[in-house]
Amino acid sequence: MLFSSFFVEGLSLKKDKCNEPSKFLNYAGVVELPQWSIGNQWIYDFNFNFDYSVISISGAIKNMKLRVSDINYQKNEYTVDITGSLDASLSIAGILPGGSFTGSVEGYAHFYISTLSIKDFYFESDGWYTFISAHSVVRGTFQPSFDIFDFPINSNEDESNPWDAETSAVISGEITVFDLVTQGFEVSGDFLGEEIYLAKEETHNSYNSLLLKGSTGPSNGGYSNLWYSKDVGYLVDIQEKINNWNGVDATLSMPLISTNFNPSNSPPGIPLKPSGESNGFLEESYTYTTKSIDAEEDPIYYKFSWGDGQDSGWVGPFSSGTEAYAQHLWTNEGDYQVKVKAKDRSNHQTDWTAPVTIHVAPPVFVFQVQSKPFGINASITNNGDETFPQVIWTFRISGGILKLINISMNGSISNFAVGQQIRIEPTKGIFGLGRITVTMTATVAQQTTIYEMNGLVIGPIIRLSTP
Repeated sequence: MLFSSFFVEGLSLKKDKCNEPSKFLNYAGVVELPQWSIGNQWIYDFNFNFDYSVISISGAIKNMKLRVSDINYQKNEYTVDITGSLDASLSIAGILPGGSFTGSVEGYAHFYISTLSIKDFYFESDGWYTFISAHSVVRGTFQPSFDIFDFPINSNEDESNPWDAETSAVISGEITVFDLVTQGFEVSGDFLGEEIYLAKEETHNSYNSLLLKGSTGPSNGGYSNLWYSKDVGYLVDIQEKINNWNGVDATLSMPLISTNFNPSNSPPGIPLKPSGESNGFLEESYTYTTKSIDAEEDPIYYKFSWGDGQDSGWVGPFSSGTEAYAQHLWTNEGDYQVKVKAKDRSNHQTDWTAPVTIHVAPPVFVFQVQSKPFGINASITNNGDETFPQVIWTFRISGGILKLINISMNGSISNFAVGQQIRIEPTKGIFGLGRITVTMTATVAQQTTIYEMNGLVIGPIIRLSTP
């Protein structure tokens, strides 16, 4: 309910442009659409008075934070999280007398990347009505999307050359007090025949801003003053009045307190699709690479998503334009989508890349290694579903102090049948001191499977670690 006045503040813009010069503006030129990044945030004090039917509420949402939490370029959509602290007075005629309404506010809104127009929003507040627990929910949709800017903003779009503004809004919700009293509401309607124009450039709230003016109540005397600054990448302030818009009367203001938006810093370019294996085996680690370029030459961090609910976390930093990499192993067979995104040191993030697919299957070859006094026995089993005409294998034990332990064997297997096992028994004994590595490989059709196990040799005794 609180955000109904916030989101009904302006109008979807549809420009009819002409080339007449501005008659009085100090501003000259074009203000382009800003580019937001994940982590960008704007903190406001949102002050409001709202009356609809039997509901009356007034007060403020202090430190109302709008934070970009996700960017989906495929859907042309920013997700913006909304949080704040509610301090208001509430009354519902005939049901609740006037009393304080305090609590926390949480929600989100979806903005179109290409226009910064609002598609929909949802928020809820948990708190207290006087000394009784209270909960409120508000949701809204706009068709077409709610666009108060219509970028690019041109200096000739003054009062003599306004743009037409149209949108339809549906806003609904409910307030519940102590799980006993619930008052719902729904208001919908069209903004038709409205106009918005660029009034002037001025310093407002300490920011160089463009003042956009228009009316928000269809011919009912409402007004809309919106200050936009390209240095902020969004609104510096709102001062609005809504008169009898389908039964809604409201006034509001929303001065900006702070922002971390930096127009001079942009995110890196979307990285290259991950490069790596398209087929793999369970419990084997695979490396994927990518790279991106940052226009400001900032160091770049990368996050790989492995398609199994896990990711690499942010790895790096890597210099702009240099190859980045991360490794992963899968524990269940199947097809997995691997993708990656990048960010700079200011946390300006890209979208995910298009994915690449890896098919993970059980290993074709099963290796087993067992120790015994003065030696090691090993075996290779065909765990696949076909007979291999020829398999080439290698076996090596290396390490020890001064690398004195070095045993190598190799051979081939013809018509290696499903389930068949070959045993490898080195004839040379092992006696020494230090750490060793046992390495086995099996190659078929130019694809090699590698198996390694570490161990420790103390005289004739060999202890192998779990692979």
